[in-house]
Amino acid sequence: MNNHEFQLRPVQPSDFQAVLDLIIAFDVAVLGVPDTTEDDLRTNWQQPRFNPATDAWVATLADGRLVGYGEVWLREPHSRLDSDMYVHPALDEPEQQAVGLALFDRAQARVAGHVAAAPPGAAIKLRQGIVHGEEPFMQRLLETNGFEVVRHFWRMEIGLTAPPAPPAWPANITLRPFDLAADARAVHAAVEDAFADHWEHAYSPFEEWAAWNLERSNLDPTLWFLAQDGAEIAGAALCFPELDGGWVRLLSVRRPWRRLGLGQALLQQAFGEFYRRGRPWVGLGVDASNPTGATRLYERAGMAVSKQFDLYQKMV
Repeated sequence: MNNHEFQLRPVQPSDFQAVLDLIIAFDVAVLGVPDTTEDDLRTNWQQPRFNPATDAWVATLADGRLVGYGEVWLREPHSRLDSDMYVHPALDEPEQQAVGLALFDRAQARVAGHVAAAPPGAAIKLRQGIVHGEEPFMQRLLETNGFEVVRHFWRMEIGLTAPPAPPAWPANITLRPFDLAADARAVHAAVEDAFADHWEHAYSPFEEWAAWNLERSNLDPTLWFLAQDGAEIAGAALCFPELDGGWVRLLSVRRPWRRLGLGQALLQQAFGEFYRRGRPWVGLGVDASNPTGATRLYERAGMAVSKQFDLYQKMV
């Protein structure tokens, strides 16, 4: 694609598949693998405080082809905005930069609208993440517009080339299966409790949490592992099949049961099950500065960093 004129317009429901295809093409170009699913995008568009008609836009060529997508989400009322954007990798570099700049400017205009609607004096954080070392233009654009890196996140993976070691469960802990009808709210409460210690954790009401985790087309309740201590859920590993491998979407251990080896046992349980199902790798995402020591746990379990994501922030 060379020397193509483009225009920006609000996203429409009929753009869903084209937007998904664009994001996947971007993922493959910068990550090497798809990282966004149909469930991810649909759930994102259904988030509270997010209206695709006003909060998302696309860049299209004269023939209708979609070559850019951007969005701004009011993550927390009057305190946090999240921005994201994608440019089709098939464009040449000058065109990528032109589309990226147009998407960025549109996002800043939407941010200004949110700021104007906020109470006087509200301190609003605007955040955007990029893939470390893979988006030099976006990095320069953010840094020249007053954004600074505030956190790093890692994608970590392990190859399952041999049977993993079996889990060693702490005393009084029993593993039990997840019952979708009976356990959903209890698991939500346990996960929220465990993640309360994480950096700037924002509580997710059950309905929002369920939309992200229970309403996915690849939900397999047999891949949700609950560690029980008497009547209490001490920890959980909520896993999903992804591509030809596996993904540990949430690994949580509540504070009273930490430093007993429970996180390691849950992780080994997940590795073993994915290995039995013939899946050659398992991955997860983690805050690189996780205060609970999760990164050290994953490294001890044989996982290694495959990608780093840099989170940029600006006060607006």
